Amino acid sequence: MAGPRARGQTRAPVRDLGCRRARLSAHRLSPDRQLPDRDVGKPSAPRSRSVKLIRDALAARRARDALSRDLTAAFGSNAPHSLTLIKDGPQALVAGATWQGESVILKQFHTPDPVGFMAEMAAEHDRLRALFPHGALRAGLMRAHSAPHAIAVLDKAPGERLDAVLDHADADRRAALIAQAGAWLGRALGDGRDTGTFFPRFWVDRLEAEITAAPLPAPERDLILRAHRGLRRLGRALRHGPIPRGPIHADFAPHNIFHDTETGTLWVFDIQKTTHMPLGLDIARLLVGLSVQMQRQHPECTLHAGVLASDRRAMLAAKGLEHPAEALPFVDFFLGHRLIKALLDKHAHPDAPIFRRAVENWLKETPCP
Repeated sequence: MAGPRARGQTRAPVRDLGCRRARLSAHRLSPDRQLPDRDVGKPSAPRSRSVKLIRDALAARRARDALSRDLTAAFGSNAPHSLTLIKDGPQALVAGATWQGESVILKQFHTPDPVGFMAEMAAEHDRLRALFPHGALRAGLMRAHSAPHAIAVLDKAPGERLDAVLDHADADRRAALIAQAGAWLGRALGDGRDTGTFFPRFWVDRLEAEITAAPLPAPERDLILRAHRGLRRLGRALRHGPIPRGPIHADFAPHNIFHDTETGTLWVFDIQKTTHMPLGLDIARLLVGLSVQMQRQHPECTLHAGVLASDRRAMLAAKGLEHPAEALPFVDFFLGHRLIKALLDKHAHPDAPIFRRAVENWLKETPCP
């Protein structure tokens, strides 16, 4: 995958760069041939792209080699091999590999406290291993890890991403799959669900700081500020709670949920540590992600409070995620928070019109006293 492509990309640019250098040398050696002034010190776009490809390929090779050395130090002769670099992001380096005859995913986390980070992650994976031993709901768990090197050897996702499966699902199948995702989140709470005090200013003030710092166009700034004022009013009405809470991962997003159509099994991946937080955070993240995907296909689909009402009903019907009527406004709060933040972060993205429409709908449909 990534590894072979990277090597393939390196060879062509090198040949192209070498040919160009040869042509430039010929120009310099011939007294009656001069480079035009406009070419001096200004590399062509193709050459710039070639140089970038070379640099990217070299960086990928260095990252892959460094990971290979750490794997050997951590696992010795039993180290995962046949590495394929997938990405090297700000939080972790991700690679595909073969380990004990099976395809796995490797993650090496960029953390200042690798031992502490991996201890928290291992504890959460042990907790989930007991909650998802088998059946139609599964968790993608660590097979092994090296705490000093912050490396985790993880299950590889089977099937397709949930949003890709939903692209081809009718209304009944869509509701069933979203209910299955809700059931996973409900089971992952274990016996940790409770209610507690709600401090909306924590969420509202942090969002306000991001809005203030963002270079937004005037129309987006006006809409975001109006929605933020509505969120602040709703938060005041909900102050102190009680709000449904539980052990969540704050990353219950479509790209981390896979469905194996052959077995009907739903898998959730990219699980790190857990935090005791409002359930509305993970509920909103999934509902917003799925509604954006639906609007890409059907721009005029009906929304309620910024998302599809049928998706929301299906998810909140899952065991463990039930919200009594008086607790539903907390879901509205985190839907608004998620939508505002999405528009704030992606105001120049091709999906920006979708987020604008969703934020406007949230403002219209959500009571903000």
